[in-house]
Amino acid sequence: MKYWITFFIGFLVSQATAQAQMIDLTQLSRFTHLTSQEIAAIQQTIPANQVNNPVWILEQLYTKMGLKLAQAVQQGKSVNFVGKESIDVLIQDLQKSGLIGAKCKKWLDVKYQAKAIFNEYSLINQALQCMGHAQGFSEEALKKYIQSLISVKIIDKNASEKLTSLQIKHNFDFFSYLKNAKLLDYRKADVKEIEKNYLDAINKVAALLRGHLGGLKITNIKVKVTTQPLPNAPANATYALIRFKVKDTKYAVACFQGIDSKTYQSTAVIDQHPFVQVFNKVLLDLGKPERLYLVEKQDYAFGAQVSFADRASLFGVILLTDTQYDIFFQPASSRYTTHYMPTTFSHQYMPGFSTRQISNHLQAIRSSGVFDKLSVKQTQAGEQKLQQNLIVEVNDIIRCFEALVFSFDYESAGEGCYKRLTQALTKISFGRFKPTNIVDGWKGEEAPTFTYGFKLRGNSYSSKLTFNNDWIDAKFMDLIQTALTREKIEGNFYRIQQSGQSGVLIFLTPKQYAYLKDQGLIKFENN
Repeated sequence: MKYWITFFIGFLVSQATAQAQMIDLTQLSRFTHLTSQEIAAIQQTIPANQVNNPVWILEQLYTKMGLKLAQAVQQGKSVNFVGKESIDVLIQDLQKSGLIGAKCKKWLDVKYQAKAIFNEYSLINQALQCMGHAQGFSEEALKKYIQSLISVKIIDKNASEKLTSLQIKHNFDFFSYLKNAKLLDYRKADVKEIEKNYLDAINKVAALLRGHLGGLKITNIKVKVTTQPLPNAPANATYALIRFKVKDTKYAVACFQGIDSKTYQSTAVIDQHPFVQVFNKVLLDLGKPERLYLVEKQDYAFGAQVSFADRASLFGVILLTDTQYDIFFQPASSRYTTHYMPTTFSHQYMPGFSTRQISNHLQAIRSSGVFDKLSVKQTQAGEQKLQQNLIVEVNDIIRCFEALVFSFDYESAGEGCYKRLTQALTKISFGRFKPTNIVDGWKGEEAPTFTYGFKLRGNSYSSKLTFNNDWIDAKFMDLIQTALTREKIEGNFYRIQQSGQSGVLIFLTPKQYAYLKDQGLIKFENN
């Protein structure tokens, strides 16, 4: 069986000569930041099956330079890898060594003239990107990829025969030959017709699921466009609220559509991530092994950029098992930078709790008495957000109840920030932490150290905090916790585990904290 991608022929032929000749690293002697001893050591350790693999060898050179850079940083040194020879001379040496071909040299020359290559380290990196792509999208590599899709039944053997006559320029050229896959194209859609676009997309995905899962019915489909005012800005955020039913279970998700100010601005026709993930919640509830994955457009020409219109309005979805996922989304080369089928989310971002599990979990939290201070309106708001959000990890559940938890960015220091943080904590304590006379001495660079304090039950508490650009000094919480303990107030603020640089706090009694922690209902930081 013969496979060819005519779009690549001119590029690939030029690479074949470079890969056929013996690679000679002695040609790299003019590189300043790769010593002759280091080059010799790399040459001696090349496995027999990699002696003529330019990508593998470039990887070793790049890694060696990277280690040097890391060591220099640890030692407080500055290394920019600017060598004694000009970059254009070193590009010639890479070609003489057999590590790059004529096409790659030409591309590197263009990048150098455009000042995108400024030192030896970036040169090796760019050469690696170029040669890695050429290797990953060679005729042989593409044939191997298609055969792997056949082996896990993503492509039918009969359908694969037709691929031999295609001119494939990007991954969506053969998307229609994939099983359990659907391409959604909204490049000609009116972005303002939000309801129409989402109804069309829902029905297409519903048909895909119905065809694979034997008559699955998605009913009561509704799309409602809502707006919410943005804080500190004269504009509204626009959302498409999707609702539907599968059997007796209700599903909902809020999809962000952009900012509605004086002129309508939209980020995409379909908010792809939450749209795809709500169907994965359905699959989770039904106990199905497959998951629905988002597939983005990938132009197979090296250096080509997918347009914003295509990223925003054109995407594919495909049902895959875990085994199929690993094959389908495999990288095109060892560089792991280009994939035959790219996606921006993986297993770790899938919904992790079924509707029943969420209900049971919520009931267990409720039994601790944590919700007792909430009003009916606050409880309903949390439950509504819980239904609309995708629950990936356990703490996503309690974070839906915004009257109970307070989230803030540690990189948000500024004038009055500690006063605002203290006032916000007062709200989630429901009056149990009720400070007065809050002192916030933050003055930026003018005050490397400053006073933070307050009165609690008539007693004064203060401490010195440290200025660190726009970062919050986490010690402000130490003072609050000390004050709560000394005043013998039943309860304290506990930090909930959160990735990134955000802090999430909740006020609990010691009994509530112990119960929620022991039962695994909330994951806490080390308090």
